[in-house]
Amino acid sequence: KNAKSILIKNLLDAFVGTIAWWVCGYSLAYGDSLGGLVGWKYFFTSDHHSPDYVEFAFQWAFATTAATIVSGSVAERCNPTAYLIFSLFITAFFYPVVAHWVWSPGGWLFEFD
Repeated sequence: KNAKSILIKNLLDAFVGTIAWWVCGYSLAYGDSLGGLVGWKYFFTSDHHSPDYVEFAFQWAFATTAATIVSGSVAERCNPTAYLIFSLFITAFFYPVVAHWVWSPGGWLFEFD
């Protein structure tokens, strides 16, 4: 029963994560920097002069994995709707902001390299 719940949550993570990363995650992570805190360009990957699809897919995998890690710890303990909202928040906002700080050339932690 728990394994079935975790598998369904992982599939939902992949589905929601893909949409969220395409809509705003990539732009918040790799768009033009606003003070080193967050990116602000390329929503829906539009206006990107040459989208790097390998980088997009690579970072998408990490964004969805960040949400998937939690699915095992909340197995059968969380309302599926609440978990879906949590997954959306992680892949659309939380992971992209941290990714911008560390891996985007405009991120404030990237500057320490």
